[in-house]
Amino acid sequence: AFLQSSPCGRSGGATGGGARGGAKMCHPGGNSDGRSAASCAPLRPGERDMSRWMSMLPSGTPLAEVTMPGTHNSATYEIGAGHYAAVVVASRCQSRDLLTQLRLGIRFLDLRVRPDGMLCHGRISCTLSLRGALDICAAFLRANPGEVLLMRVKDEANNRTSACAIDDLVRDIAESADYPFYLQMRLPTIGEVRGRIVLLRDWANGLLGLRWGGRSMRLQDEYWQSSGSKKWQIVRKFLCKSQPRPDMLHVHFTSATSLPRKVPISIARSVNPKLGHFLQGDGSGRRFLGVVAMDFPSAALCELLIGRNRGGAGLDPCRRVRSLRGGCPQVGEYLDNLQCELQVAASRADVVLLGDAGPSPELAERVQWLPRVYSKDV
Repeated sequence: AFLQSSPCGRSGGATGGGARGGAKMCHPGGNSDGRSAASCAPLRPGERDMSRWMSMLPSGTPLAEVTMPGTHNSATYEIGAGHYAAVVVASRCQSRDLLTQLRLGIRFLDLRVRPDGMLCHGRISCTLSLRGALDICAAFLRANPGEVLLMRVKDEANNRTSACAIDDLVRDIAESADYPFYLQMRLPTIGEVRGRIVLLRDWANGLLGLRWGGRSMRLQDEYWQSSGSKKWQIVRKFLCKSQPRPDMLHVHFTSATSLPRKVPISIARSVNPKLGHFLQGDGSGRRFLGVVAMDFPSAALCELLIGRNRGGAGLDPCRRVRSLRGGCPQVGEYLDNLQCELQVAASRADVVLLGDAGPSPELAERVQWLPRVYSKDV
């Protein structure tokens, strides 16, 4: 439930036997540049469209105090042609296309770029360009103007020549005014950046956007780990230490690798369920986690993270409500009853959904029953 299922397309020519070929997967718009924002496939049964969850958050909320799901190496769902199957497996960190990631609630994107503008993972090229990714994001924000995207743009080559080329590239893109960038060197509130892309600059000597790994960031990216259990111990330690501050952006990567024995999907199979159980059973009542950047996150994992925000994903029937009880036994009884009734009504709706291939009159009736139960108990 906490790991992405198979990619939305098959890997052409890179599926085994050491054969060379492209890792072709379906792509928004159906072209190699990704300039159309049309979805290549609908969401799967049971997946909720979380395209507008940030619109429910108060505009005065500091962006740094929002818990949000993100993806590591976000463009690696489609690897360029000509690589051995083992190279493709070692390079791929996602199986859902960029637009689908956004629809599932992902709001932090990790893009590694070459001087020519193509996205990559190390020396391995993706089929999507930086401009193509920005086209998808801009179209998504036009359709959902209450949302905010955080975008890390990293100089993957990490040298002086590539840094200058990428700085020129991003400046040209920003000066074109084709994309709704937020380029200030400070952390904003949500209201200041609704409908915009907050740039996180990860190249040397640049002046645009917020500097990656700077004084305004607390970062955990210990990516070379021999097992998922060891990586999870690190992730859990940093998640438990996260405290909301308007001037400090927390970013936690759950991704890791240890080639050739452990590839990204191997680590994700171990870490993602542990993260899901942590979010479901965290007994501390902790709500804030910051940005959690993952490999192969499922829709369920994204929803659990989004649900950590007050007002972000609707009413959570399991949330702690001690501050509302006010020492009055009668109020406590009402709240306990409300939580119980909501859980039962939601479970009935889930059972109907899991039993059907799609929406049905019975499912609609069960869902409509939820607000009736809420109104009655309140």
